[in-house]
Amino acid sequence: MNLYAAATRLPGDYDDGFGACDHDWKVVRRVEPQSFRGVASSVSVRRLPACFFRLTCGDIVVTTGSGEGVANLIERLARLLAVGAVGFRLIDGRDG
Repeated sequence: MNLYAAATRLPGDYDDGFGACDHDWKVVRRVEPQSFRGVASSVSVRRLPACFFRLTCGDIVVTTGSGEGVANLIERLARLLAVGAVGFRLIDGRDG
């Protein structure tokens, strides 16, 4: 499923004359783990009316700019997290 297309089909909170707009983030898709190493994530959109995307995975939040290319990137990242091909690691900035 195309994330950008799915996001544009959601009803907006209001229309500013240029398109649907949202007051807050709306979940477009939840991606469940697909392997024992995979993790769940949620992908949300906020339209102003340009579509901005946010991936949430545990305590990690990645917020992006707008556009279909960015939507594709976030969708791929969610799928890679689901199969355990990538992950997030906390780095505290200290050596060693």
